[in-house]
Amino acid sequence: MVLTDSLEDESNAVNLVPADSNLICEKATLHADILKFDVRSKEYRRVDLPKRYGETIISRGVQAGFRQLNGLIFAPTIRLRDGSIISQPGYDEGSGLFYVGKMLADFDRFPETVSQSDAQQALDVFDEVYSEFPFVDRSSYSAVIAANISALLRCQLETAPLFGVTAHAAGTGKSLLVDTVALITTGRRCPVFSVGHDPAEMEKRISAAVLSGRALFSLDNVEYPLKDALLCQVCSQPFISVRPLGSSTVVQSRTNMSIFATGNNLAIHGDLRRRTVLIRLDAEMEHPERRTFKCDVVSFIYANRGRIVRAALVLSLAYRAAGCPSVDAMPIGGFEQWDQWCRRPLIWAGLSDPLDASDSLREIDPDLLVTRQLLAAWFRVYGDRAVTAAELINVHDEVLRDALTAVCSEHISTRRLAGWLRRHQGRIIDGLVVSNAGSDPHRKVVRWRVESCG
Repeated sequence: MVLTDSLEDESNAVNLVPADSNLICEKATLHADILKFDVRSKEYRRVDLPKRYGETIISRGVQAGFRQLNGLIFAPTIRLRDGSIISQPGYDEGSGLFYVGKMLADFDRFPETVSQSDAQQALDVFDEVYSEFPFVDRSSYSAVIAANISALLRCQLETAPLFGVTAHAAGTGKSLLVDTVALITTGRRCPVFSVGHDPAEMEKRISAAVLSGRALFSLDNVEYPLKDALLCQVCSQPFISVRPLGSSTVVQSRTNMSIFATGNNLAIHGDLRRRTVLIRLDAEMEHPERRTFKCDVVSFIYANRGRIVRAALVLSLAYRAAGCPSVDAMPIGGFEQWDQWCRRPLIWAGLSDPLDASDSLREIDPDLLVTRQLLAAWFRVYGDRAVTAAELINVHDEVLRDALTAVCSEHISTRRLAGWLRRHQGRIIDGLVVSNAGSDPHRKVVRWRVESCG
């Protein structure tokens, strides 16, 4: 583990490194006198710790007396089990977290209770940070505050969604927005990965990030529809099994890191869509990169980092102190803990729901659009009558044939259509659902129907 004292020093980063027997022996030799009796000189002399002892220590694991490390933090955070604050650098026994770096000079101590008025004052601090970012709506502004709270608490949250930052043009401030969250959370800009066509390469990069113990990372300038099974698991599972590069051993690792994705007209597909909180920016100009700003937001964060961190924690603690009152928001499955600590406090404090902007992801999902078109045209032509895939592909209705062409990837065939129907049966869209109507008793082929379910 390499530690740096200066927040502005971005050349070094703190990473977790797997400890092998050689490293154990080196550290033991540095911090202890390992003596061996020399028969010739009749005296004890210093030696390196034999490698077999390092291997024995590693095989014992926690039984060897090592403390459990649950994650690295770079700023004060909340112990979720009791709501107390971790503000002292070093290892925290209660949470298993290691606070890297120095105490934040302007991080004031919390009073015994925080109120809704304290939460309003905390929102004023975030207004200072994000006043010049061109958010499309209040939900996007609320989402970036939720991203800050989530990043500060992520080491203890079992699950947390991905935060997607989208705009219509380059230069709008997507990467800078992600950097602000990283600067507040870690004191450094956000490390970024590129996303290419090769899913295997992307999974390798995500696995390496998980194993390194990073606090956060960003998939930068995503140009293709983003969908990845491992990325879904990192968002919605407390642990995942990954294989380190160059090793055949599968290890279990925590997923307690914040993930961001940026892109122009960012598209999120598949299961990742419901695991994403969207932040939309729009400068409403042809060359947004030519804008001038009154305040250098990076310098402002460096100068006020402790005050901003305190504001983020106050928002969560004030909501807890008020007894977690109910708010006008539907629960979000799989992210209940994040919902209670990061989302609902903002709605209670008077901000928009951070998830409202994410509804647009559903509306622009191409799979949803073509499914909606197919079900509507099918129901208009056949009603709730059961038909086979062969009957469907021989239909003469132009709108229905266009939809069939889209779901079959341009070449319509009974095999492709039957596979698509199996994958989408039971899915309700606009009150219509496709279902298996059983086999035709004469031809022994499966029939399908679209029904209205109100």
